[in-house]
Amino acid sequence: MSFSLSKIGADITEAVSAAEAVGDAIKVVYNSVAPLMDSAEKAYDGVTDAGGTKKAAVLASAKAVAEALGQDWKSIEAGASSLVDAIKGAYNVAKDIVDPAKSTTVASAAA
Repeated sequence: MSFSLSKIGADITEAVSAAEAVGDAIKVVYNSVAPLMDSAEKAYDGVTDAGGTKKAAVLASAKAVAEALGQDWKSIEAGASSLVDAIKGAYNVAKDIVDPAKSTTVASAAA
């Protein structure tokens, strides 16, 4: 099994770049994404094919955070969605490294 450290690095770089490009209130929203993802993972533990539902739940929660801070969700929604994708992508690659027998991603097989 081979994997790409550059893919993990690219996902992390994308997430960091997105977070650095915004103001403090929006950083709070972005910083809420990882814990929200963890909560969604726990809430849907054992549920198959729930990826879209989990992402929707995370984004709905992030929207609530943004609106509570007086932020325009539409202006940060794409960035938050990309952040979710980057975090999940990096997690999946790392998971595939640890347990390749349970691989769910095709990208992990690429060198």
